[in-house]
Amino acid sequence: MIKTNFSYELEYSLKYCSGVFLVIALKDLLKFDKL
Repeated sequence: MIKTNFSYELEYSLKYCSGVFLVIALKDLLKFDKL
């Protein structure tokens, strides 16, 4: 039970981190486009 819950939280955190990274990358691309 604990292991499955841990793996679920890990997967969720990975998706969240990848989403944040994607947003940061998009912002950087917009900055470069302005330059």
